[in-house]
Amino acid sequence: YDYIKSIHPEMLNSDMEMAAIIGMSADNHPTVSSIVSVGDWNKVFTTPAQVLKMLLLSESPRFVMCHNHPSGGLIFSDTDRAGADRLKKAAVIMGIEMLDSIIVTRDSFASLVAVENSEKEVAAKNDHTGETNITPTPTVNGVVGSA
Repeated sequence: YDYIKSIHPEMLNSDMEMAAIIGMSADNHPTVSSIVSVGDWNKVFTTPAQVLKMLLLSESPRFVMCHNHPSGGLIFSDTDRAGADRLKKAAVIMGIEMLDSIIVTRDSFASLVAVENSEKEVAAKNDHTGETNITPTPTVNGVVGSA
């Protein structure tokens, strides 16, 4: 998660939700970091065109999508997940790879890839044990664990 250092500081301290991208080279070095949209206190709307334009102009074949949660929450909403999925599909059409979608707060971050991997592990464990009470919970460092 070295790319976290490329996030705009104003995102971390804003009381408005913002969406940003970190464009990456083929060898995962940041090529561009840009805020692509500013919303209000609890939502931000970003189109794939806003994101892909910046990546194409910077010749970035890969990227990480970022948005902040001024509330400090690290849970991906259904809207967050749907937006990430739509953006990933649009990027594939353009030959660009979306590496991750992250939520950042003043103190921490959460990775959608890590959350989804944890959910798959929990689902597999539940299938194996028959239990249904094991749920993934984000921790303060962006890693996901089970409660």
